[in-house]
Amino acid sequence: MNDETNKPEEAQQQVQEAPASGAEVQEEPKSAAEVMKTAEGPTPDQRRMAGEKQTAENPMGIAAAQEAEQPPEPTSFPSFFVDAEDRHRVEVDILFNPKSGSVLSVSNASLNLRLDDIDSLGHSREWFEFTLPAYEDIVDYRRRAAVFNPQATQLIVDKTKMRDHYLVLHLKDWSLCDKEGTPVPLEHGENGALTDDSLNRVYRVSPVIMDVVLSIFEKDILIT
Repeated sequence: MNDETNKPEEAQQQVQEAPASGAEVQEEPKSAAEVMKTAEGPTPDQRRMAGEKQTAENPMGIAAAQEAEQPPEPTSFPSFFVDAEDRHRVEVDILFNPKSGSVLSVSNASLNLRLDDIDSLGHSREWFEFTLPAYEDIVDYRRRAAVFNPQATQLIVDKTKMRDHYLVLHLKDWSLCDKEGTPVPLEHGENGALTDDSLNRVYRVSPVIMDVVLSIFEKDILIT
């Protein structure tokens, strides 16, 4: 009798504990320590873009200097200061379909890959010239490119916004041409930035080409 009497009470207790159909189950609030533990912070690349680094080097530049047949005359001191007129050239090797012209491969020309041996594909070496940003420029770009990351509850540097500054303010010349082989000039305003027409041309370049070019540029100037 006691067992049968208790059964309705147990069933009623289960009904009271079970959530109603379609109702949201309320989770227990997490402590601040648990939230900080699960929050996703900036990636290593984002930290480097923001200027957090213990060392910075250009491995390919070091290798090229070491392998030079006739090393340049040594100078007394390194180039500590950025000259506004100095330019840095980035060269890339592009493999393309000779029938359609579609880009099939883009690589750093410094790798010295034997691409001419591939007879079935077209090969083109193109260059892009940039002026070098000084520290004041980089600080300004980082500030403008900062976005709030709600998961990390802090500001991080948006890499795409940083790259946009390099294109608009530092890309000065290139070797690109149209389908007829006519060079496509880049025009700049009085402030040195690309004009709207030229910027529109830059934005129409194949994204894989610009991704590789800007990645090389960032590594060459030790931003990443």
